[in-house]
This record gives sequence, C-alpha cells and structure tokens, in this order.
Amino acid sequence: MPGTALLWIPGLGCDGDYYADIQNELPPDMRGSIVDISEAKTLTEMAETVIDRIIGPTVLVGGSMGGWVAQRVAAMAQDRISTLILLTTWARRRLELESYLNNALALMEASPPRPDQVHEMTAKSFHPNTVSPAQIQRMMDMGNKIGPDITRTHINAILNQPSVDDLHLHIKVPALVFGATHDALVNSDEARFIAQSLPGSRLVMLDAGHTCGWEHPKLIADEMLTWIQNQ
Repeated sequence: MPGTALLWIPGLGCDGDYYADIQNELPPDMRGSIVDISEAKTLTEMAETVIDRIIGPTVLVGGSMGGWVAQRVAAMAQDRISTLILLTTWARRRLELESYLNNALALMEASPPRPDQVHEMTAKSFHPNTVSPAQIQRMMDMGNKIGPDITRTHINAILNQPSVDDLHLHIKVPALVFGATHDALVNSDEARFIAQSLPGSRLVMLDAGHTCGWEHPKLIADEMLTWIQNQ
C-alpha cells in the first residue's frame, strides 16, 4: 500500500478542495494528486487528460462528474488502473441530474443571479437536515474560484454525454462505490447499479448528500484504505 499512486478527478465546477477533507484523513504518502481538467471541453477530453497523467498502476478516484470520467478512463486504459473509487456518481442518463443542471444553466444566465436562488441550488449538494451555512459558502467560494465559464463548460459536457454504462463490459477492475441516501442530484440507486455492474465491487451507502466527502471524510478515507490494502 505505501507509495500507491492515487489520482483524483474533480467534480463539476470543483477543484482539489472538493477532496481536501478526505485527503487530510489519509496518510501523507496516500494523498496522491489532483488532475487538472479545466481545459477539457467534453467528458471524453477529460478522460484523455487523465490518461496522459497515468504512469503506472493507479487508483483512480472520482466524485460526481469525476466519477463518470473515472469510469471512462477505466474502459479506455484498463491495463493502467488498479482500482476505481467512485463517489456519488452515475453511469446512466439521470433525469433528475439533467433537471438540476438545466436549472443551474438558467440561473447562471440570469443578470445577475438572485443570491437566494444560488444559495438554494448550492444547498442541494448537501444533506438537507445537516447542511450548514459554512458548507454552502465553501462550495460557493470554490465555484467562484473555478469561474462561470469552466462550470458552464462542465455542465454542457455532462448534458451532451450523460451515459457510460455501455462501457462497463470493458472495465476489468473492481470499484469501491459510495452512494448517498440524501443525494438530490443523483439517485442512490445509481450507486447500486454501478456496484452490481462492475464485478468484485463494494457498495458503501452513506447518510449524506451529494457532497459526501465533506460530510463523512474520515469514514470514506478509512474505507478507501481498507479497500486499497485488500486489492
């Protein structure tokens, strides 16, 4: 396990801060590095960017949009991936996700967006009963740092290429799959579908919202360490 190469793929409108809480719970030599996908225009281009970063057998970690990209990478470069770790992501076309993204696009085009609407949209990333103003502000700060142009590109990339389940037959590595029971963006059934589709995979359901890594970082880090050690 020491020296295991981990690559983390950011989610929609996010950067490395999306995974910082989980990484801080891991040993220093297990924290890996973040792939910069900000220049990619499509999900396939994002996958190609990730593949360019892979040197040896790699643990690929992806949450939300990053999880979609991770599955695509595993199908395209399966001989270089040792295992997948997927957080609140999808493989099939998800209507509730598309509705959320279309609403987000409409909000971004407003001039200017209403603060209460931005707050409400951001809050949907978290557990509805435990979401805090600090979490919402942190997510909004990250989005502001990324900028609206990249976020808009990410949204359109997802809407134009929403499914990856047809590539599951080409993925030969197992996955540790995290789902969230209060995910308002991706139904938790999707995590079950992915875990069932990829042989030898493990499903962990969390009492969390879509941004589960900010709500249960230690639990996720512990599950990751055990999973990687047993591969």
